[in-house]
Amino acid sequence: MWRYGSISWNPSPRYNAVAAVISGIYNFALFDITYLLTGGGPSGRTTTLPLLLYNQAFRGLDQGRAAAVGLVIFGAGVLALVVMQRLTRRTRS
Repeated sequence: MWRYGSISWNPSPRYNAVAAVISGIYNFALFDITYLLTGGGPSGRTTTLPLLLYNQAFRGLDQGRAAAVGLVIFGAGVLALVVMQRLTRRTRS
């Protein structure tokens, strides 16, 4: 473990991977903040998948593309859950 000021970092790959998965799941939920503050930002630089889904479904009126984006979000969530389950299974044993 090493310290930088008052921040300590444990270089264990299991804990870092779990933190990365949780952070990724949180980033998929960032619709409200991104929409209210930037609306997708200049040239779409801050567009997240949920914001893209909203724009395709309600602004572009392209329900098929919005459904495809929704399936990508669902698949990424399932993949994140599988990774999290495998990481926690290794931790328990």
